[in-house]
Amino acid sequence: LDGHDIYTVKTATEVDFDKVTVGGVTIDKNSNDITGLSNVDLKAGDFATKGRAATEEQLKLVKDQADKTDDFAVKYDKNTDGTVNRDKVTLGGTQTVSTQDPVTGNITTTGGTSLTNVASAGDYTDVANASNAVNAGDLNNAVNNVSTELTNKGLDFAGNTGSVKKKLGETVTIKGAGTKAD
Repeated sequence: LDGHDIYTVKTATEVDFDKVTVGGVTIDKNSNDITGLSNVDLKAGDFATKGRAATEEQLKLVKDQADKTDDFAVKYDKNTDGTVNRDKVTLGGTQTVSTQDPVTGNITTTGGTSLTNVASAGDYTDVANASNAVNAGDLNNAVNNVSTELTNKGLDFAGNTGSVKKKLGETVTIKGAGTKAD
């Protein structure tokens, strides 16, 4: 045809090659590598939609991105055998140091990790909320409620001729010579 010879080459049903190159893609029997693939990033509009093999470059990009999520993840602790302990989470960051004042008994903790945006535990007297974490507002309200209740409960004082109730912090005036024995 048109001055060219046309040949038909027939191969066996099983073909054994050491290396096949088609365009820029090479399949190498000795190294078991496929090289020269053009999909080397994650930016193509048809990425992960055509059923193509991922390249090492793409896998590295995905791994690098996954490794970065470690910096932003909260992880469960591990048991001594390496399995996940779903009952405990230790937050990273500066190690906490707690000390107790021998005179006042007050405990001071420094370091550690701050938790913010913690929702209210709800009514702390409701048993359904017993396992909820409290935020600083919940704690402040509970302390104020206890303080107010104790102040208002006050103390009862009885004398020879009557009694009086005083709130905590109020002054009690005692009159008399104290000469009578009861």
